[in-house]
Amino acid sequence: MRKTLCILSLITGILFASINMMAQNKVDNPFEINISGGGAQYMLGFDGGARTTFSAMAEIKYTPSKWVSIGLLGGLHDSSRSASLGPVQKGESEPKTSYHCNLMLMVYGNWVTKNNLRLYSGVGYGTMGGYVKGDGHPSHGFQFTPVGVSYGNSIFGFAELGMGWMFCPVRAGIGIRF
Repeated sequence: MRKTLCILSLITGILFASINMMAQNKVDNPFEINISGGGAQYMLGFDGGARTTFSAMAEIKYTPSKWVSIGLLGGLHDSSRSASLGPVQKGESEPKTSYHCNLMLMVYGNWVTKNNLRLYSGVGYGTMGGYVKGDGHPSHGFQFTPVGVSYGNSIFGFAELGMGWMFCPVRAGIGIRF
């Protein structure tokens, strides 16, 4: 609970700081919607291995100033646990499949904004719900994007390197700004 409050306090501080900069750094197209894909996450644990084979994501983003963006990122992930990486539980050896839905609040710092090019970093925190053999297991998690690049004005393409619950190591897609 303490960690959640610290993260929410940090996000709130960034939001208030961005309001101060809005008048000085107004953006022509402050809203964007993007769709993307990612995957190839491999995680090894004490109880075996997990591999995400597919991730589809969509994001709605608001850029109040040219230096800060706030987004709501949602994703659908298809994961499988493989017996070749280790059994899921003692005595079990068949592969298992699970589906996860994530929803995260993301905050981005845009550190280069020249013409059609943007370089940025971001952090996010959110919730995950899933389906594994009929059992739901809601949980909370993070996403860290140390570097992302987008190119284009009204219609743009982008790629990000990151780690966390939404994607690891790469996400790429297209979007529209309005």
